Amino acid sequence: MNDAQWASLARELGVQAYESSLLSGGDDRHRSFAMRLRARRGPAIGNIGTSHVLLGSWNGTRYLLTHQGREGTPQIGVTVELEPSLGLCAFIGTPAWVRGLGKTKLVHLGDPSLDSELCLEAAEPDRLGELLRPQSEADLTLLRGIISERFIVTDTTIVDTMSAAVAVEGGVPFLDDRAPRPVTASEITMKLERMMWVGRELALRRSRVRVTAEAQQTREAWTEVARARALTFHPDAMTIRGESAAARVSMGIETRLAALAVEESFAPFSTYLSASFTKPVGLNLRVEKAGVFNRLAEVFGTDIVVGDNAFDRAFSVSGSNEANVRERLRPAASALVEAHAHAAELTLDDGGIFMLIPEVAKTPGQVSSALDLLTAIVDGLRIIPVQSPYRS
Repeated sequence: MNDAQWASLARELGVQAYESSLLSGGDDRHRSFAMRLRARRGPAIGNIGTSHVLLGSWNGTRYLLTHQGREGTPQIGVTVELEPSLGLCAFIGTPAWVRGLGKTKLVHLGDPSLDSELCLEAAEPDRLGELLRPQSEADLTLLRGIISERFIVTDTTIVDTMSAAVAVEGGVPFLDDRAPRPVTASEITMKLERMMWVGRELALRRSRVRVTAEAQQTREAWTEVARARALTFHPDAMTIRGESAAARVSMGIETRLAALAVEESFAPFSTYLSASFTKPVGLNLRVEKAGVFNRLAEVFGTDIVVGDNAFDRAFSVSGSNEANVRERLRPAASALVEAHAHAAELTLDDGGIFMLIPEVAKTPGQVSSALDLLTAIVDGLRIIPVQSPYRS
């Protein structure tokens, strides 16, 4: 599938390229979904190139498509958002080689035919067992569907890959890497429908999973803060959402792909915060935490120096107009430095801000502090003078 065919597929599906969707100041839930995926997968999206990543919505469910591989075996990666989140730091899939590699615990369903095919891991294995242990033929149909489709399910996503091309034999299309024509929009939507069916079936079973005392206390803390700030708390999705004159904000709990996490300091749950600006900055702005490659950019003169020593040590900055970038960032520099001290991931661009704090905000004070970090940056950037309180 070449660039023209990929662009044609995007038009048929009515979706935007990844970068365009993020920078347009559009759907804040789209933005939050995409940024959380990028944080979880590290450089995976960046290595593909943003022109080969599409963001869309099908029947109210957000999804992301990636096109990988120009030669050999081109693949389309399909990721569907699972909302509300399972909240278990779960990995549900069929690749047996991942079993036992991560810092989570294996789950067994008690059915040899299922346990031999499925890899089930979770930070809270008993609760994942409550969700998936088959109690009816419908439960078995769901699990066999995941196995046959070879889907990978995490707390917040359902993931699959498909060939970028199909062949036709006897009038029936089938996937074939040597095929003469690219995959069509209708074939993509058929895949999306199957993935969304899994999501709906899992959602129907969430009531089986008990809510722990700790989780209930966390919900109460989030409810208290949301009410005090005139924001809206969505308990099923475990998110806070709201809007000001300057930005649409959201806060929620993100989980990592725990089955592949091997570091000793692994923390399965994080708090994410996202703000989508109501008025895009328009400077081709990119601010992110400084790393080795960012330091190289500074050495070769491609990194913009803002003039605040603490900020310049902490962040790498790029943009289309250095003077305007400095003018915009200096009032927000101290707020960004403060956020840097708490965030494992922090990205600011024309469209908004994304932060990932490597722990769950469990008390009213922690929830308020996290939101304060985000709003201080928005206020410092002076997107629009904020005169109205948050509204849900």
